[in-house]
Amino acid sequence: MIERYIRLTEKQTCAVFIVAVFVGKLYAVLTYGPDYALFTDVYNQMFCTGVAPHCWTFPTTIPYSIVWYWINLFWLFPDTLAGRFWYGAYVLAFDAATTALYWQIDRIPKRYLALLQVQTIMFYLGQGSEYQNVSITAFYPLAFFTPWALLVPLLVKLPLGWAAPWDFSNVHVQCVAACTGWAMHHAWLNILMNGITNYGILIFAWEWTLEQASPRFREIVKFIRDTFVSRLKKLAC
Repeated sequence: MIERYIRLTEKQTCAVFIVAVFVGKLYAVLTYGPDYALFTDVYNQMFCTGVAPHCWTFPTTIPYSIVWYWINLFWLFPDTLAGRFWYGAYVLAFDAATTALYWQIDRIPKRYLALLQVQTIMFYLGQGSEYQNVSITAFYPLAFFTPWALLVPLLVKLPLGWAAPWDFSNVHVQCVAACTGWAMHHAWLNILMNGITNYGILIFAWEWTLEQASPRFREIVKFIRDTFVSRLKKLAC
């Protein structure tokens, strides 16, 4: 409908939309920045003070895989305000580069890329500013080659590669429970917002991508949805 009035093709409209979203992401990088919890010294400078100090004492901040660590070039960024800023700038550049790469692939719908950007901007602007999830959703478009590719972001998100998968004494495995927003936040509102703007987006975007990339899965979802709506209508009557 927009194309009828401003004379843009769907591809051009998607391109403009993506650029606008990246302007919002750039604003987030320049004004607030990534998750403080990734940089413990900076975190403690900010929050481990006052009447009710909230201090970070766990030995690591990374509950993700060693692949995530390398993708995010995390060893390059010192635990300082400057290091935190440049990590945010790197994530934005990585986000833009992968989006530009996917844009060149005809198999990946441009409308899908535009709508995925709407969802991932929440990692910049949502509760906790979890920029670290950008390198997780960066693998989602690969589902248009094979739905099995959606296993990759799950493996990157989990704390794999640091030790044997069954070694629950590993600090990165323990960090899944000790370092996440569910454990760090004390107010129910913060816990709710953390769930919606981070984990909610990750899960919804994953399922939505699978639905877009797999016609068979789309039919299954439609059947479940139609059955559920039908049951609700019967209950309402």
